[in-house]
Amino acid sequence: MKTDIIYDICIIGLGAAGSHLLLAMLNDPFFDDKRVVVIEKETKLKHDRTWSFWEKNDGPYDHLCENIWSKGNYYSPSKHVSLDLKDYRYKTLHSDRFYDFVRDKLVSQNKILVLNESVKNVNKIENQMVIHTDQSTIKSQVVFDSRIPSEFSNKSTQDIHILQHFKGWLIKCKKPVFDSNHFTIMDYRINFNNQTCFTYVLPYDAHTAIIETTFFTEKRVDDNIYDELLTKYISNILNVDHYQIEHEEFGIIPMSTFPFHKYNTASHIRIGTGGGWVKASSGYMFRMAQDKAKQILSNYKHSRPLNQSIVKFKYRFYDRLLLDVLIKENHMGPAIFTASYGSNPIARLFKFLDEKSSLWEDFLFILSMPKIPFLRALWRQKGNLFK
Repeated sequence: MKTDIIYDICIIGLGAAGSHLLLAMLNDPFFDDKRVVVIEKETKLKHDRTWSFWEKNDGPYDHLCENIWSKGNYYSPSKHVSLDLKDYRYKTLHSDRFYDFVRDKLVSQNKILVLNESVKNVNKIENQMVIHTDQSTIKSQVVFDSRIPSEFSNKSTQDIHILQHFKGWLIKCKKPVFDSNHFTIMDYRINFNNQTCFTYVLPYDAHTAIIETTFFTEKRVDDNIYDELLTKYISNILNVDHYQIEHEEFGIIPMSTFPFHKYNTASHIRIGTGGGWVKASSGYMFRMAQDKAKQILSNYKHSRPLNQSIVKFKYRFYDRLLLDVLIKENHMGPAIFTASYGSNPIARLFKFLDEKSSLWEDFLFILSMPKIPFLRALWRQKGNLFK
């Protein structure tokens, strides 16, 4: 198919970032007369990932969440921190329920074209963006593109690349085991080779929970290691012998200082993982993508540069230092995160990770960190900190 229609907006990819952009448009009358096309190669029907995030009080997707917590736990090898989230809530959402919600919105509005096609390339020709798929040629004034730039695979020595790699089991136990009012955000009591490796626990009810083993390391481990650690945690920490694995998921999230923002143009904006929206020091994106989507659409409505205020460079500075420490001194991860959760009010920590903290709050947070590893990182990265 070849079309002569020139769309106002094209969204490539309907994952978390593309969906947040789309939902924000559908909820804003400003976009009612805009011609919008979405290109997504998959039908997005299956549960392919679990998103966890925090936000203040109620949120727009609470009715889709598997559970919502206001209390939690953090465990180092020798310390337990009880977490009272105050005004915040920690939430877990299965992707299939979110995709269904987005699809229902699209059907009810019936004003946006969705193409299940694969994008081959995007080019600017004269004053328009031209998108070639395996079936169509689409023209649009603006493209929001969730594909990762091909340059990301060419690892520059100036960029730091950590992998957040994980395997999780949704287990159902014969006996009541879990307190569904409390989640565990990090537990370092089961470790592998003195690395930054932790387990988290998200209980849905007394019998059911997600147990996930996560690494922040430069390279992933053999498949059997995840299974060994999960089995050991369930047996030794949870003291559970009889359970059934209801669902299994594996994932790799890039935690990187790669300058995704440099691949934006005035009419071609990278979003999601491909836009550097994954928080480099934590791997969280779902909630942050909502804020960035709203900012981009505000920029669009007010004729500002579309990428204005999307990248916050002081946090790129902070993230680079942490990733440097995790590359050079990976064993320091537990100490760093124990200081984060054990020495800061939860509001300060979440504001810092949400990139909403003041300079004074930054100072207090940094003051709580182990000093020597970060000073060494500052020295190593002195030539790259503002890139």
